Amino acid sequence: MTIQEIYDRMKASFLANSGLASITEPGVLSTIIEALAIEIKSLYDTMTTIIDQGYCGTATGSYLEKIGALIGCTRKSGVKSTGTVRFAAEYAPASDIPIPEGTVVSTVIDGNGNRYRFLTISDSALLAGTTYIDVAVEAEEVGEAYNLAASSLIIIETPIAGITSCTNQSATSGGTSEETDDHYRARIPLYLSGLKRATSDSLESAAMTVDGIMDAVCTDGATAGTATLIVASASGTVPSETIDEVEAVIEDYKGAGIQVTVSAATHLTVDCTFDLYLEPEAVEATVKAAAEAAVEEYLNKIVIGGTAYWSQVVKALLDVDGVVNVKNVFIDSGTADIDATSTQKIVAGTVTGTVIT
Repeated sequence: MTIQEIYDRMKASFLANSGLASITEPGVLSTIIEALAIEIKSLYDTMTTIIDQGYCGTATGSYLEKIGALIGCTRKSGVKSTGTVRFAAEYAPASDIPIPEGTVVSTVIDGNGNRYRFLTISDSALLAGTTYIDVAVEAEEVGEAYNLAASSLIIIETPIAGITSCTNQSATSGGTSEETDDHYRARIPLYLSGLKRATSDSLESAAMTVDGIMDAVCTDGATAGTATLIVASASGTVPSETIDEVEAVIEDYKGAGIQVTVSAATHLTVDCTFDLYLEPEAVEATVKAAAEAAVEEYLNKIVIGGTAYWSQVVKALLDVDGVVNVKNVFIDSGTADIDATSTQKIVAGTVTGTVIT
């Protein structure tokens, strides 16, 4: 209900009960009624929000977590990415150079203004007579964004005398983001159904409690007494140790004598190209990076057996701040929707935007 609708109803009620034929607009009475209408609208909006926060289908944030907690379903907090950084010296030192726990290394600032920091997780040292040492590091925060390509961590934020450079020889991995409201909201009823145990829902729900697993699909196996559980992460890659963790978790949920085979969904990589038309004041590099990230996020959130809709890619691009129009949007060189099979997970491939000036 709008302020104008509330005002009109209050004015009509006032005229019906006051004996007046009309009121002057603008005037003293109309101003008073309008002020009351504004306050009532605020109360109405607050009441609507409070009601919405009481239901799983509409609750958000901490309110959604309270609903999940009622049945023991907690939000997945995410995992920090890990890797190894090589600290190097231009010349081999005559004595050991300590590299203390908590030494900070980072990336350069990207097109979105983000810098990703990692910290060493134990005390180490570059030994005398050597020119480099590899040290284990962990991301400053949780999130998939911290899964970085090789040669990304090149800045030593904590200066160490004698150490002249650093880099990660291989990609950092294992980072997962905190579960979104949409994903958590969808998982709560599945978790509730899974409390029955020994059902497909229970196996899927149990698998999705494992950090890094964003979707799971359970189907009957080829023979009696067997089942197949397909799992997937947002990026499509599921490490073997995560598969092992899923297998351990579902032991308490599968029926007696049932053999469940857990495997990762196969990748269906989808590439995307598009032309961007920007607002005059938009920063090209920033908006281009945000648009590419928006497409990647949409594609990576598609569930096992899902469909990449061309129209949703267009919508994701138009929702980016600074974009006024898009043209020549192609997914896998076409404009047709792309369907995954029941064992496939769509993942973002090469996503490239071109700013048209």
